[in-house]
Amino acid sequence: MKVHDFKNSLQVGAEGEQVVINWLSSGKNVLAVIDFRNMPKMQKVDIDFGMVVETITGVNVTTWELKTDTTTLPNLFYEEVSAQETGSKGCLAKTKADFIIYRYENLGITYVLQTRKFRKWVAQQRDTIISMTGLKTVKNRRYDGSLFSTTGLAIPRDLINRDLASFGAKVKL
Repeated sequence: MKVHDFKNSLQVGAEGEQVVINWLSSGKNVLAVIDFRNMPKMQKVDIDFGMVVETITGVNVTTWELKTDTTTLPNLFYEEVSAQETGSKGCLAKTKADFIIYRYENLGITYVLQTRKFRKWVAQQRDTIISMTGLKTVKNRRYDGSLFSTTGLAIPRDLINRDLASFGAKVKL
């Protein structure tokens, strides 16, 4: 079984983060993009960025979580359990962000997902997804070299694309 090494992901993730910051900043009426990545309170609820937008009724802040994926496989990995050893909930299942940006670094594909609607869709499609791809467990290596196991759903992108209009969009970054 291949082990995912987080040390190797740092550079790729950093490059993707800057692309996303630039994209968020370029939106209409955006006053600021706030970087929460190094704030422990926001890390705990899996929120990377805040986007401050001027609206007709005042100022609105939306929150964003970025997931960068280097896979070329035809699926989106939805972590249900981030680390079996500690029982921690997966990022996409627990983030408090309003939106999830799921970026396939090697494929040039980026999804913007409305978190609540996407989670609801995943729950409705869970049995179908499991019948298609099974429940997956992957090994990961922490920064300190220790291993842990993540369990989740390998959601086929074709299935996501079929229903995407109900919970998100594909964007060019």
